[in-house]
Amino acid sequence: MSQPPTWGSDPPPPQPDPDAGRSQTPTPVPGWGPPPDGTPRPPRQPQTRRPWYHRKRFLIPLAILGVLVALTIIGIVAGPPPPTNQTAGTTATPATTSPTTAPQTTPTTIPASTLASTSTAPTTSTAPTTSTAATQPAPAAQRLTGFGATDADWNATHTPDSRFAPGAVYNNGTYYAVIHEAGRVLEYSMRFSPGIPITTARTVVMQEFPPDATTRWFAIKDTCAQLEVKSRTLGRALATPTIGASDGEVIIEFDTVQSNGEAVYNSRAITEAILMLGSYASAEDAPGC
Repeated sequence: MSQPPTWGSDPPPPQPDPDAGRSQTPTPVPGWGPPPDGTPRPPRQPQTRRPWYHRKRFLIPLAILGVLVALTIIGIVAGPPPPTNQTAGTTATPATTSPTTAPQTTPTTIPASTLASTSTAPTTSTAPTTSTAATQPAPAAQRLTGFGATDADWNATHTPDSRFAPGAVYNNGTYYAVIHEAGRVLEYSMRFSPGIPITTARTVVMQEFPPDATTRWFAIKDTCAQLEVKSRTLGRALATPTIGASDGEVIIEFDTVQSNGEAVYNSRAITEAILMLGSYASAEDAPGC
């Protein structure tokens, strides 16, 4: 065993090489020698290590991260989308009525800081607006005091004749044979004494109806003259299930009653007019006198 050198001494003599004289031929690596048939084997390609970003397990996270970054950049550049219904700052003005004006309401919007913190699309919250104008009260139905009047209105404008049955004769016999049905006066006769011309009789009878009453037809028959009258106001008043006269049509017969009680037609001396419900398109459709 050799001793370590000391300072100032001579270097040790060289030691013989134990491997001297041995063959320096390298030992072949298994699998790298020539095949048994003598065909030279192609050189083996050296293995290379792929970078980390080429590995499949990194592709999907990278793709997701890239999409999120792209969406964030697009959202910042494009800015918040405008509301679909009403634009912020628009004043909603409800319907107004004269002479006063209903107060206006301004829609409220969510602050931008709140939108950024929640990362949601901006929404606009608007106060409900009222576009219904103030409704006017419906006009009261026209009061009827003649044909079709209620029993209360008829009695308030006519004087009963106590000599006859209650509700049958009024105004000292001017109105007689009065028929009350379903709470209204739906038939009666009028007496003219002395007799009056047919033109005057027609004018007097038309006063028994509302102002919108019109004449559908007038015809002279053998012992009377007939007049068909129509009134929308009267039709509305009589359009009940019990009466069912929504057409508002009435037929009137004019005649002259002689001393013996027989009725004839004398255009210069009409003494009676009979008013009753009846809807007839023409004189030919109406019954005889």
